[in-house]
Parts: sequence; C-alpha cells; structure tokens
Amino acid sequence: MALMAVRPSRGNTEVLRSGGRIGRYGSRGVLFCVGVICFACAVVFSLPTFCLWKLLFGLPCPGCGLTRACLLLARGRFIGAAARNILIIPFLAAACGVFSCFLADAVFHKRYLDAFLIVLTSKPAIAASAVLALLSWGYNIAIGN
Repeated sequence: MALMAVRPSRGNTEVLRSGGRIGRYGSRGVLFCVGVICFACAVVFSLPTFCLWKLLFGLPCPGCGLTRACLLLARGRFIGAAARNILIIPFLAAACGVFSCFLADAVFHKRYLDAFLIVLTSKPAIAASAVLALLSWGYNIAIGN
C-alpha cells in the first residue's frame, strides 16, 4: 500500500506517493489515454450509438449526432461530420486547443493549459456555448436528426 499525501504548492496540488512526485497532469493524462483507446475501439469496431434523451422524450438532444460526427471526423469525413452535428466545429477547436496546450505545457513547463481552461470557462465562452447548443438543438429538432 503506497503512502499518499497531498500538499498545496503555488496554487496547484502535488500528490506524493512513497516519496516520488506524480506529474501535474498524471491523472488527466491517464484519463486522456483511456479516452483515446475507447474512441479508437469505437472507430475500428464501428460500435452502435444511441441517444438516451431521444429514447426517453422522443426529441433529439443538442448533442444528438455528435458521437457519429466524431467517428466521421476520425475517418476524415469533415463535411459529413458537420452535417451530423454542427457543434463538432467548436468541439474540435476546443479539443485541438486543449491538446496543443497540454503538449506545450509538457515541452515548455509553462501553464498554457490552465490559462486556456480559464478562457473556456469564462462567462462569455459559456454564454456562447449555450447559444450554440440551443441553435444546434433547434436545428436537430427541425431536421429530425
């Protein structure tokens, strides 16, 4: 059993195990890798997708088609992905931004990801996301996605 202690250090938390330091993005990195593996399995094996909201209420949710859009995007079909759900465009932009900041943090040992996440969670960004989600939802309902 490894001994764990948590101590604050310059605004972030360091987790110590048996005297060694786990990297600042250790747990996020593991979750990212698990997500990539699950997504790769979905692409390779063409797993079925469904929407629980649509099954319960009979109407598509704002994210209906987003999983299929991600799968199409992984196969290089950008126009087909945007046709499934237009929210794939801001989602892709945010994912590329987080990934590039994650890499820049690892290479340059700066806090680009923290700054980017602050911007993504600001009130104007959340308001813009809500408006886009509502517009996408209206479009999904209109076309019966």
